Amino acid sequence: GETRRAKASGSTSTWRSTPVCLLHHSATPNDDGYFRAADCRLVIDVADISHKLDAYNAAMYALGGVAECWIVDLHQRAVVVHQHSNAGDYAEVSTAALCTELAIPEGCGSIVPAHAVESADSSALT
Repeated sequence: GETRRAKASGSTSTWRSTPVCLLHHSATPNDDGYFRAADCRLVIDVADISHKLDAYNAAMYALGGVAECWIVDLHQRAVVVHQHSNAGDYAEVSTAALCTELAIPEGCGSIVPAHAVESADSSALT
């Protein structure tokens, strides 16, 4: 299949962002208008508060069934890549420089805010 790529970039200013989810291309919302976390191939979140909160967010994404998440750390000018979720954790965690080209998981389609994705316990991911 086609390989899609994205560059992670940002500035060092402080601001609050909404995480976004890249959904599987065949994902459809449920009757309440939410997508399933299992349909979320990738979450991209921007870290601007603390590393403890960012680690907590990554764990919550894994528990929710999100296959992969990228935490963009503007202060360290890096992207922490969490891959291969399994039983509430990610099997592989690596760090890349902020402007490193990263491969988007295959099968991605729509991009939605994370609050439009329902986790395994029926709450929004954010």
